[in-house]
Amino acid sequence: MDATDPPRRRLSAAARRDQIVRVVLELIAQEGAARLTAVRIGRAMGISDAALFKHFPNMAAIVRAAIDAFGALLQGSLERPEARPVERLRAFFLHRLHLVQRHPEVLRLAFDERLADAADVQGAALVRGHVDRSRGFILECLRQGRDAGEIRADVSASGLLWTVTGHMRGAALAHPPDATPPRAQAVWDDLFTLLRAPTGGPPSKEGAS
Repeated sequence: MDATDPPRRRLSAAARRDQIVRVVLELIAQEGAARLTAVRIGRAMGISDAALFKHFPNMAAIVRAAIDAFGALLQGSLERPEARPVERLRAFFLHRLHLVQRHPEVLRLAFDERLADAADVQGAALVRGHVDRSRGFILECLRQGRDAGEIRADVSASGLLWTVTGHMRGAALAHPPDATPPRAQAVWDDLFTLLRAPTGGPPSKEGAS
């Protein structure tokens, strides 16, 4: 480093652990579990592989921390205070779409087995549990919305589940990296047109999340 260069800011231990976890999630999403090694993580971060183990005891602990972080990201979409099921589903959809637009690795990890493949048996079960909770949340909103007469009853709830997740995935992936992503509210408006019962009202625009 040149003497005139500003000193590199030293990260706290907690910040370094968070950085390692973020890099691990990105690497697994991009390259899969087979290529995940300490050397590969260190190279992606510009540090030695030995430096990783100042923060984690072993690779299994690194993967478990990545699974916990993945679960925490998904959980933020599920903590919805809205009373009406359609409003809960809308708030979930907007929050989750913003999340996967900011963190595209989360989208890939939620739709395949890459993160589960990197874990032990217990860790793989945790990954699938995190994903299943999101699916269960969507299904509950759809079923309750159908009971309230706001969601169409002529299509199964499981079929509508894929309509919801497909719209989210399409909106997250359907634009080039350098283009402006579609507005989340506009995507929800299109989606709700497909979901709502024939007598249902227009999609709500209350309090975006």
